[in-house]
Amino acid sequence: MSLTAALMSAHASIFDISRRVSTVSSNITRADDPNYVRRIAVNNVANTNGATGTSRAASPQLELMRRESMTGSAGAELTAEKMAQLSRLLGNAEGATSGMMEELQSRLELYAAQPADATLAQSVVGQAEQLSATIRANSQSLYGFAHVVGSEIKEEASNLQQLLADFSRVNKAVVSGQGSGMDVSDALDERSRLLNSISEIVPVSKLDRENGDMMLFTSNGVTLFDKIPRDVTAVVDSSDSSRNGVYIDGIAMRVPADGESASANGRLSSLLHLSQQTIPSALKQTDEMARSLVLTFKESDASGTLPDMAGLFTWNGGPDVSTITSHVPSMALSLSVNPAFVASQGGSPQFLRDGGANGAAYTTNAGGYSSYSERLDAFVQAFEEPFAFDATVGGADKSLMDFAHTMETGMETARVAAGDNAARASALTTSLSERFSNTVNVNLDEEISLLVDLQNSYEASSRIVSVVDEMLSQLFRATG
Repeated sequence: MSLTAALMSAHASIFDISRRVSTVSSNITRADDPNYVRRIAVNNVANTNGATGTSRAASPQLELMRRESMTGSAGAELTAEKMAQLSRLLGNAEGATSGMMEELQSRLELYAAQPADATLAQSVVGQAEQLSATIRANSQSLYGFAHVVGSEIKEEASNLQQLLADFSRVNKAVVSGQGSGMDVSDALDERSRLLNSISEIVPVSKLDRENGDMMLFTSNGVTLFDKIPRDVTAVVDSSDSSRNGVYIDGIAMRVPADGESASANGRLSSLLHLSQQTIPSALKQTDEMARSLVLTFKESDASGTLPDMAGLFTWNGGPDVSTITSHVPSMALSLSVNPAFVASQGGSPQFLRDGGANGAAYTTNAGGYSSYSERLDAFVQAFEEPFAFDATVGGADKSLMDFAHTMETGMETARVAAGDNAARASALTTSLSERFSNTVNVNLDEEISLLVDLQNSYEASSRIVSVVDEMLSQLFRATG
């Protein structure tokens, strides 16, 4: 090798090392950024035109697995959070409603044993007031919860629209940069970050195209982005959450009926499942609880000629209950104790024992016997007898007490299952994120070690330059 060639090779090596040092320094500086992917300097020292470049560390399969797990964990964690909120609102963990039902039955038993005791009669009415107030509050809480979930559906849809707009901007920068030979590593990092954020809202698949262009679509094949972002629209019905929906490019999002599958499809799917199924089911169960109480404590005309009327419990559609044979929407919202039984409102608690709150024709204790307990005994027994609950709420042929327990345990079981599912999904995402990070993110130890190697290479190349320079100087002097 001639001295000139050796000098050019050494200079090229120094240039190469300088580029690599710059890349390693950038890696070290941004090591704490979780969205930063390790850069790798790519140089061709043998090429005298100084062709250089920078590539990004990559693990496509691991990245896909992590993104899919992020979709599942985001939805599962949100579902667990909402189910915990719902359980607290309704007091399911403490068995609030069933506990009050049991207390009402217990007080009725005491009153049936001493039917002449007016204090015991008032005690039953007082407990009934507490029970009706709890059921009414639960219904109000569910409607309030539905409103919150509806607002969050709108917010998530808006966030998705904004993320798609940001994705469009960054995607254009990638395509333009790659077309002009620019280093687009930062734009690629930003696009990956946006893709991850989108995947937490909806499951997303990508299609890579020429010049770094990318197309996005949902797991159902609905286009999210193709050159331009597609419209995302949330439709929220304030009166009926089951009609809430989200439309992407004019196509309604399909939500799995199973809660675990719904949460696996991201936050929007989780919220829509809560809105379309969980909340309406809970509202229907609460309405059915109200209907069972109204009909269990109803008053009937002994002759059978007059319509059945509301007794201890009533609602704003009463007092005629003769046509109530199935679910009555929003019945629980207005459930209350009939004023005819409340002493402070001019009523008499003894109507419980004797009947007649709706007129003399409905009196069962016509003789006014203080020891009469047949009607009270029937109420006590009714708590344990099958009631014709609406089959869609899973309570067909259950007793009032069993239905109350089933309603609470069902919600609590769903809450626990959602929490367990979220823990598993989160653990998977954490594991995959760590593996992905170890593969493509910056390892400070490795970068510092590489920096030391580059420093040694730089010193070696510098010595070559010095030696060649000295040799050339001596040659020039000798040929003076």
